[in-house]
Amino acid sequence: MVKKLNLILLFTITLINSNTYIKAINNTIKEKINHAIKKSRPYLLNQYLPRLNLTQTEKDNFI
Repeated sequence: MVKKLNLILLFTITLINSNTYIKAINNTIKEKINHAIKKSRPYLLNQYLPRLNLTQTEKDNFI
């Protein structure tokens, strides 16, 4: 019983950490996109924009 409880707890912690990691990746990509917009570097914008999980209208709003 204790082993099952430990496994469930470990699985839950792993899920939380992986979601946090994915959000951190998206945040850094968004920061790079904002930097590309501020510095008027369209090649950087084209490089990082496809990596985000955005709809086409959200991508158009960045441009």
